[in-house]
Amino acid sequence: MDVNKKGMWIITLFLAVFALAPAIAGATQAEFYLMDASPSQIVAGETMSLNLTLKNLGTTQATRVGVSLDPNDTAPIDSVGPIKIQIEEAAGGYPSSSFGAVNQAEEITLTFRVMAKANASAGTYNIPVLLEWDEMGLVSGTLDQISRTQTLYAGITILDSPFANLDIENIEPNAFSQGEQGTMTITLLNNGLEDVENIALSWSSAGDAIKPLKGTEKSFISQLQKGAEVEIPFSVIVSQNASAGIHTLTIDLTYYDSNGNRKTASFSPSINILSKTRQEVDVALAPVSVTPREQTTLNLNVFNNDPDIVHGLVLTWSTPDNVLTPLGSKDGVYIEELAPSGEIEIPLDVIANKNATPGVHTLTTDLTYYDSFGNLKSSSYSSVFNVQREPANELSVALSPISLSPGETSEIKFEISNLGPSTVEDIAIVWTAGDNAILPVKKGNKLSLKQLDAGATAEISVNVLAGASYGVYPLTVEVSYYDMFDSKHSNTLVFGAEIGGGADFQVGLQQSTGTSTSFSIGNIGVNPATSVVASVPKQEGYTVSGPSETFLGNLEPGDFSVASFEIIPRGPSQDGLQIEVSYTGTNGARQSVTSVVNMAMPGNRSTFGQNRQNKAAGNGGTNYIQLGLGALATIALLIILGKFIGRRKK
Repeated sequence: MDVNKKGMWIITLFLAVFALAPAIAGATQAEFYLMDASPSQIVAGETMSLNLTLKNLGTTQATRVGVSLDPNDTAPIDSVGPIKIQIEEAAGGYPSSSFGAVNQAEEITLTFRVMAKANASAGTYNIPVLLEWDEMGLVSGTLDQISRTQTLYAGITILDSPFANLDIENIEPNAFSQGEQGTMTITLLNNGLEDVENIALSWSSAGDAIKPLKGTEKSFISQLQKGAEVEIPFSVIVSQNASAGIHTLTIDLTYYDSNGNRKTASFSPSINILSKTRQEVDVALAPVSVTPREQTTLNLNVFNNDPDIVHGLVLTWSTPDNVLTPLGSKDGVYIEELAPSGEIEIPLDVIANKNATPGVHTLTTDLTYYDSFGNLKSSSYSSVFNVQREPANELSVALSPISLSPGETSEIKFEISNLGPSTVEDIAIVWTAGDNAILPVKKGNKLSLKQLDAGATAEISVNVLAGASYGVYPLTVEVSYYDMFDSKHSNTLVFGAEIGGGADFQVGLQQSTGTSTSFSIGNIGVNPATSVVASVPKQEGYTVSGPSETFLGNLEPGDFSVASFEIIPRGPSQDGLQIEVSYTGTNGARQSVTSVVNMAMPGNRSTFGQNRQNKAAGNGGTNYIQLGLGALATIALLIILGKFIGRRKK
């Protein structure tokens, strides 16, 4: 019996161990669930305490538990404090020899300080939560400690910052007819707590049921203050084939808050398209935008909706204030006949008035025709078109100097000014001179700027070598840059660069007789001067009796002329006399040169007043000599005449 009992006990123990083996194996699985993440919403740029509640729903205890929030920094939040929390005590207050244990079916709540990134877009994000722990399990058939990891995800919604927030307040009108052209005004409201800048608004509709006219697809607003609203008009056309009913618009916004963070928003308002009552003959203007002073072709489409043929169609058109002017005489068109369901396109070549106001304008078309019964009918139609702003040069380039000395190295400066409303980037400048008359030294002919803020001016200096040939040469400057919407703009400027300088004058005292004083005026420059005028400006020491200026005409290089004035000195001793020479240079600009002339005659140390007396005395001595010579000649003539008479008497 003892042997049998012992055998039964061994069998029972073996069966118990065999039965418990799966349970022991299953006990090595701890598993965590994220029960709650609160609060579940956070505003972009704000900081909060994020509470994560975790529960061990596995079948064994987890020890040395550590929890990390977004360990790889992939979510749009930043941890203000530690990203990992290591549990230091057993959860639930259970006594345990295991460090930081989370018992089976126990919950733990951990708090992380986080901040939503300021430039985070609104939306819901899954934030990874990494758990690491140790547990007891079978390793190669032996019960031992095993390290495990598990990743859970907390759903967090990031809201747009109320400090910068835009909203679509209204769309007017909210209904259009099939085939209609008109103006749709979108009212944009800044209901945030700060001003926003560089706003771009664009919109579209499914299937282009309603769409903006070319050139009005996108609108830009440089700034919108908090609490303010702005009305943005768009020229639109509704498709003839658009289905009647409610259609959804998609409005996309981008803008920048006060910290320079780019924000986006999208709206989906509804608009109603109504069925159109069709006329027998209809006229529509194809979508078009015009630019002041540019030639454009308008396309008027005429439709015959009558079941019978129509005859003798006369179509005329006009615009208020003559915004459009026809090229030639095509403000009226005659169509002999139009078949049922027929359509004809009439091109009209026009030019927009240079003073046309940017925005939406109306084209009025008047039509008369005869129906199949001979009845005269008339209709008037209104279509809209858009006048675009003339392209503005956001960048201005000035060049100085524009006159260089031949064969010499000089410095020229490019002054670049941003006249636009926003910053421009990646500015590239390439300059070339005709016939390679001006060549760069060291730097090359390509210049660049990374960016230039609105209203700012930058200066770039370049050393250049001017050629030896005199003349005026074209200097071409090609400018390209990108605006805040990453659109590339290009512009070409041409400057006139002069090699050899302008005209120059030398003024000298020629002679002085009585009260009249003559001056030689010589062009010692390298360029001709036209409309040369010499004058004596008001000055101390001298006065002018009579005209104070003399017109000398044109003077080529090396030519000179004489100008005379009645100069009266004041006092016994005077400084030099100022003579001003004004002229028109080769660049068309009026210029002047002032010279100071020493009024003492060459070779005479006396003053100008004494010089006048000496010259008068000199002239008197010359007269006495001339009288003496004349008397001698007369006496000799009388002697010869007497001898001749005496011979005849003999």
